[in-house]
Amino acid sequence: MDRKTERELIQCIQETGCVRSYTRLLKELNLYRDVFHFVRRYLPNPSDAEEVTQESMFRAFHNIHSFDTSRGRFRSWTFGIAVHQAYDRLNERKHRSLCEIEHLPATNKSPEEMLQLLELEEALVEAIDEMGERYQRILVMYYVEGLSHKEIAEREGITANNAGTILNRAKDRCIKLYEENLQSKSRLASVNAPRPQSSGAHAFADILSALNQRFLRYVSNR
Repeated sequence: MDRKTERELIQCIQETGCVRSYTRLLKELNLYRDVFHFVRRYLPNPSDAEEVTQESMFRAFHNIHSFDTSRGRFRSWTFGIAVHQAYDRLNERKHRSLCEIEHLPATNKSPEEMLQLLELEEALVEAIDEMGERYQRILVMYYVEGLSHKEIAEREGITANNAGTILNRAKDRCIKLYEENLQSKSRLASVNAPRPQSSGAHAFADILSALNQRFLRYVSNR
């Protein structure tokens, strides 16, 4: 959908509350599908993801009057709503009973494996905290908000090629810091303790869920 058509549909919805225009907007932007897959990164349970997606679509419609087409894209704005909804659902999960937690799939892992996973996540969270604000912001836009290089460029006031270059540098920087943190933790650990295995970009992708959870907290506090 071109920008002009998107703005016209949004204006119609803002002025008349037209549900048909809103349905067309969601369909042509593939928003429902994309938001659902985005939410599944944090909420593996399909029912939870479906509920959060529906709530996000509902809130986007009822708050669309506050959206300014001159300041951003509707897709990014809707993903921002989904971020907060997913974050709220994650907070609810923190209060689950011990009985519920004992039945989570992760508990099938051995204590040694759980320790390794915790060390991997801790090393990555520390790496993100050590990065510059711009690198954090670019990674948020790409991995959390699902923006393209072109959309990132528009928001940052740079070219699409520059956006891609900065994104690659941010990812490389995060991987480098992550590897350094793992090595540091390994030196401090006991000689007989299991060492987390890592292979650069592959490990970065393997623990993207940890990265995204950190980004959720970062985005929510911006």
